[in-house]
Amino acid sequence: MDLPQKRPTIKDIARESGYSKTAVSFAFNEPSRISVKARDFILATADRLGYIPD
Repeated sequence: MDLPQKRPTIKDIARESGYSKTAVSFAFNEPSRISVKARDFILATADRLGYIPD
């Protein structure tokens, strides 16, 4: 029996991207607070993991 896949969280994105949870939060909520390069990488990681914001 397969277990249901849990939705990825900001913590998961942080772990996979190597950035802090704060940086991940900034990428979604306050993008001017981090570099464009970091934001693009974080958002690409989120997309790869299938992250859907609440």
